[in-house]
Amino acid sequence: MAKIQYSDHIEDIIWKFPDLNGFLMSKGMNCIVCGEPAWGTIGEFITSRGLDAEMIIAEYNAKHDAE
Repeated sequence: MAKIQYSDHIEDIIWKFPDLNGFLMSKGMNCIVCGEPAWGTIGEFITSRGLDAEMIIAEYNAKHDAE
């Protein structure tokens, strides 16, 4: 199954993983789809919010694999 990586560009993965937006919102981040525009990589986006991107990405991938 496909996984997200730190270097994946937000605009490329947000539609590929429709549940990603809700997952990120549950971690305290703004809505990527309806909030402020988010550009760059998913890792940069998470890190810019003061969060541990590697940990959050690993948690999302583990959750995604379990489904």
